[in-house]
Amino acid sequence: MSEKTTKTENTPKKKVLSRPAIILIIGLLIILIPLGVFGAILLHASSTSDKPTLGDRFKNDLDPAITDSDISALETAIGALSGVEKCEIVLTTAQLRVNVDTTDSMSQEEMASLVERVYSEVGKKLPIAAYFTSSSDKKMYDLAISVYNKISEDDESMIYYLLTKNAMMKSPETQLVSEAVNPSLAAELRGETTGTVPEEGAENGEEPAEE
Repeated sequence: MSEKTTKTENTPKKKVLSRPAIILIIGLLIILIPLGVFGAILLHASSTSDKPTLGDRFKNDLDPAITDSDISALETAIGALSGVEKCEIVLTTAQLRVNVDTTDSMSQEEMASLVERVYSEVGKKLPIAAYFTSSSDKKMYDLAISVYNKISEDDESMIYYLLTKNAMMKSPETQLVSEAVNPSLAAELRGETTGTVPEEGAENGEEPAEE
């Protein structure tokens, strides 16, 4: 009799989860599974955030493509040009932007010449016909070259040239952005901004009439 009692006492009892424990486990699973999926989506999004989403818009276009090594080589070449203090190149989805900061002492004529030299360097590394000229069945990159000596628009000594070459254009166009096309209109706009209006004749370089 005692042997049977001993065997019964030594037999381990099966642990059964209580109802609250089961409810707690199910609740945790319901919370953790969506969080895991959401976390995976965020991880994937962050890993591809620096890559443009092209979709089908540029399918079969932008070929040949501009690579990071192309940009690095071009920045080095332009940075070595005389008068260049800093060169920064930004590639958007379908446009190459070349920003060149020059020495403050450069004249307007020297900067105009530098714009042409920068454009020439771009053409050496990335041939214009291949990279910046579209055909009837293929869209290619647009090109924008900004060359300036100062960034402050309030500084009258600022010189800023902008060369643009749309992929559909046969040749580039250069504009002296820091010089107003219509000086009298620019003077009026500046007057509205500062709260003053130039007196009659002042915008033409004449002395204001005395009363």
